[in-house]
Amino acid sequence: MTGAYARHGTYTGYTTHGCRCDRCREAMCRYNKQRLAAIARGEWQPWADIGEVRQHVKALRQAGLSFDLIADLAGVDRRNVELSLSPDRKRVRTSFAEKVLAVTVDLDQMPDWAKVDATGTRRRLQALMYAGWSANTLADMVGLERLAIRKLMDRPRVRVFTARAVRKVFADLCNRMPPCEARYERASVTRAQRHARAQGWAPAMAWDDIDDPREKPKGIRREAS
Repeated sequence: MTGAYARHGTYTGYTTHGCRCDRCREAMCRYNKQRLAAIARGEWQPWADIGEVRQHVKALRQAGLSFDLIADLAGVDRRNVELSLSPDRKRVRTSFAEKVLAVTVDLDQMPDWAKVDATGTRRRLQALMYAGWSANTLADMVGLERLAIRKLMDRPRVRVFTARAVRKVFADLCNRMPPCEARYERASVTRAQRHARAQGWAPAMAWDDIDDPREKPKGIRREAS
């Protein structure tokens, strides 16, 4: 297949890139069957306005999804995903629009290696530390090196498998108090809480949508240093 952005098993692989592999031939056959069936029903609308697709791709990109990942999840050509953001594009194939609009930021449907926006992961860890869970304890439960937990606080994106692990730990711990019977446990809780408050981090209840980067925490005041 020619072209740096070609993808096998797609309509554009056959038509734009001139590929004649079995997967691209099958994709072209599916397209023709769907087209003929739609024509017979009087429902054939091959083109759709690009506005909704463009906004959806922008939202997916802001959530941390790469062009490659969006294309993989939608089953379309990567180049066309990129071109959907071009102001010169006014319309797209209806089939392309439907596939792209079906892509959502769902951690359970995404491959482990993919990267997503780290906002929700970071806020979950911060909320647990605000409640008194130490970074070391969280690292052990998430399955990361202890230093890696602290580094996550500064990263804009995170691997899906890490985001899933943090989400699970958060669900398990967000309504539980950390152990504080022994003196060293109480000291650990106090250190975590002081650090979280000094950083201006928020508890879980401060968020309506903990994954929304646009949202601001409610009722939080940064302590004076």
